[in-house]
Amino acid sequence: MEYMCNKEERRVRKTKALIRNAFIELICNKKIDEITVTDISKTADINRKTFYSHYKGVYQLMDEIENEIVSDFDNALKDLDFNSVMNNPYIIFSVLTEIINKNMNLYDNLSKQNQNAQFINKITEKVKEKIQVSFYSQIMIDEQSQKFIVDYTVSGLIAVYQSWFCSGKHLPLTELSKMLSTLCFYGCDGLLNQYKE
Repeated sequence: MEYMCNKEERRVRKTKALIRNAFIELICNKKIDEITVTDISKTADINRKTFYSHYKGVYQLMDEIENEIVSDFDNALKDLDFNSVMNNPYIIFSVLTEIINKNMNLYDNLSKQNQNAQFINKITEKVKEKIQVSFYSQIMIDEQSQKFIVDYTVSGLIAVYQSWFCSGKHLPLTELSKMLSTLCFYGCDGLLNQYKE
């Protein structure tokens, strides 16, 4: 009985992975609101009935991907200690590197698609909320200042990562993350000083 359950779970995971990968492939060439269940089914080489046995529609699939991304960030951030990050800012960027590596294909395709900016913005806003809750619960600073700091930092990070994806990812992700950790915590002067050494 247990063997049958495990076999069924593996089958479900495999089918959902096919659906997800098909969706990720399609967002390279289409706006999200133009992608249909038929498109996904054809690309995944499954029938529409199989798709509907897992999702009610494209937007439920999008919500699942979005929630997974936000959950990854939330789980990574909730265990970080702000004081440790201040002493070694690369801690948070090594976590970001792990998250991006886990879903490289998804982030790669989303980053290159200006037409899917709404989806990216939705995820960005949720990540900002999580950062505010995770970090600023640990330090005394007024809410408006928190918002400005988070907006500035997260928007800058998203822009740099998008640029990295669009430029062919020639710089290793770990090097990019180290550079960003210095920029975020020590500014341009801190980064330039590293190059002088």
